[in-house]
Amino acid sequence: MSSPSEHIGAVRNSGLLDAPVQSEFQDIIEVVKAGLNCPVALVSILDEDRQVFIAHLGLPDKWAEAAETPLTHSFCQHVVRDKKPLVIGDATIHDLVRDNLAITDLGVISYMGVPVTMPDGMVIGALAAIDGEPRTWSENELELLSRIGKVASNQIATFVAERRWSSLFEQLEEGIIVGSVVRDVDGSIVDWRYDTVNPAFGELVGYPADNVPGRTIREIFPSFEEEWVSDVAEVVESGQNKRFVRKVGTLDRWFDGYIQSTGDDKFVIIFVEVTDRMQAVEALRDSETKLRLIVEGAKDYIILTIDDNELVWRCAGNFRMAGSRNARAAVRGDFHTRRSSSRCSGRGSAKSRNQWRAHG
Repeated sequence: MSSPSEHIGAVRNSGLLDAPVQSEFQDIIEVVKAGLNCPVALVSILDEDRQVFIAHLGLPDKWAEAAETPLTHSFCQHVVRDKKPLVIGDATIHDLVRDNLAITDLGVISYMGVPVTMPDGMVIGALAAIDGEPRTWSENELELLSRIGKVASNQIATFVAERRWSSLFEQLEEGIIVGSVVRDVDGSIVDWRYDTVNPAFGELVGYPADNVPGRTIREIFPSFEEEWVSDVAEVVESGQNKRFVRKVGTLDRWFDGYIQSTGDDKFVIIFVEVTDRMQAVEALRDSETKLRLIVEGAKDYIILTIDDNELVWRCAGNFRMAGSRNARAAVRGDFHTRRSSSRCSGRGSAKSRNQWRAHG
């Protein structure tokens, strides 16, 4: 059983109290109003000291504009507290609510409310049908309202999930592109359009994120590498995700990420910038290339490396080691026991120097 503080925390974190969500539940309350032939239908969410009408039809103008009341005017608080439907035929003679100010201020006489919940099942409010006259609510009417209440709860779950995704979308440091492909008259994918990008996209590519949605990659980066289109086309057509590490030449930046198809010619790209890493890799490759060219251009040389705690000598040209006449030789010695022999400065013992001395 959740505590009041857990309930309030869940409600406030859901965003239902902060965002204009009337349109999200408009169809639901219209069905309630028409299906139960009642003058007022609403979805109320309970806060610490008030109830908030996130959707409503038929309320008096004053309360419709405020879209909330103090708990002194709330029948829905009892649905939340008891976690079950509340059916009242005549509020003026009902022990639970006969002193409730909603009777005089909002004209609530008969009331039927069912729980609405968060995705985890926590009851946070009620879907209610209200009449200004005494009324006997039938079992069929309660069953109908209960079914619609489940739809309202599903809608709350959708809203919460989308809000969490939106928050994550905005806060992620990774760049995110939600896009759709562009096909020519023959059906071939020739371009793709940015539908949505997150703020990190702009930071990573150095292009204002607000200026991107609705435009194609060819419009934004006319000189881009064609693989940016062909890879997306491959993923959309095959349905198989694809990883990439690629440079955008016009930006002089490298990116690492993956492309995933989401169906109906749509896809998502998630990426990070790896320019520093790739520049380091390129620098290492350049160094290795230069060393190879130097070695291949030399007539006589010895290369000493450490490999698995051993010193490795590689000789070529006219060099020979320990009397060997082979043009190339590799001799392994234990790094710890023959450390002095590896020092070209000759600080090792005379014996070791003689043993491993290379002769020209």
